[in-house]
Amino acid sequence: MRPPAFPSGQSYVLEHGAHRAVVVELGAALASYTVGGVDVLDGFAPSEGSHRYQGHVLAPWPNRIAGGRYVVGGAVQQLALTEPATGGAIHGLANWYRWELVEAEPDRVSLGLDLHPQPGYPFSLRLGATYRLGSAGLEVELSGENHGPDPAPFGLGAHPYLRLGAGTGARPASSAASEAPPDRPAATGPGASEVRPDHPAGSGAAEERAHALVDGYELRLDAGVYLESDERSIPVARHAVAGTPFDLSTGAPLGDRVLDTAFGALARDADGRVRAVLRDPGSGRAVTVWGDEACAWWMVFTGDTLPEPKRRRSVAIEPMTCPPDAFNSGEDLWILRPGEGARLRFGVEPAGFPTAEPEPS
Repeated sequence: MRPPAFPSGQSYVLEHGAHRAVVVELGAALASYTVGGVDVLDGFAPSEGSHRYQGHVLAPWPNRIAGGRYVVGGAVQQLALTEPATGGAIHGLANWYRWELVEAEPDRVSLGLDLHPQPGYPFSLRLGATYRLGSAGLEVELSGENHGPDPAPFGLGAHPYLRLGAGTGARPASSAASEAPPDRPAATGPGASEVRPDHPAGSGAAEERAHALVDGYELRLDAGVYLESDERSIPVARHAVAGTPFDLSTGAPLGDRVLDTAFGALARDADGRVRAVLRDPGSGRAVTVWGDEACAWWMVFTGDTLPEPKRRRSVAIEPMTCPPDAFNSGEDLWILRPGEGARLRFGVEPAGFPTAEPEPS
């Protein structure tokens, strides 16, 4: 009799100095990443499996497709509605397959998946995911190649939740200046893009919020626009960030901000990369997430709709090649010709973390 398999399948442990990461074959997901024994990500145990797409590869599209419906080559396609609450198709098709091992070294692993034609996505793709640890942190390369006879719509993304260790849970006093006024209306529907002072009602809600880990974090992200979403988490308007609470270009405490928001028109550094920095002033730890030229959007999610104990204890900073509902808008969407491929490279670089594993107690 075969022993029972973990929900996430085979695990691959990567190590480089004080850096340690675990990648699993289900969804080619990044299950954990620690430096000196301190969590960089809010991950999951392979024996438990991923929740809410923690660390997953998002392909052949990131985020959502409205109604799971789109038109390509003059033909209407209807995907399974994998997010019933919003009536949409979310985060691609590669999440719940076991990816095959391509190559493994002590500090690197590559996985691949043949994604076959299926209802709603009648295209054949070869997907790849390579994770590599180095002295600066973790580098990831995601790729896709069209192995079919027809042009295929395609986008890539990833879903790391950043936690920065245990943190302090303290809200800095300066956060008050960045909050929305008390009379600002609440957002409507799950994932609505709003900054608001209210949180779910109930006993102890205010006290719970005061100790929410992400309230004390600071986020710096230089973008020109953000997308306003409806109750289905589908973009309905585009706004300049200048002069709004969504302007994070110089860094600001998260405080009461409730974000499930796509940011675009990203500012690039001299090396062509875009960067978002999450920092915990209490511990001095920080994590930079960078993306290469293919990274055109950030999705930032403060975890307000997650169940306890994961609610607002980490921040997802998701590199994406295209915005939500790109299969309908066409914005920054790749159409891969037969034999054509595309890739996204991004990295996670911790600072202020221990440089060695803690001594056994």
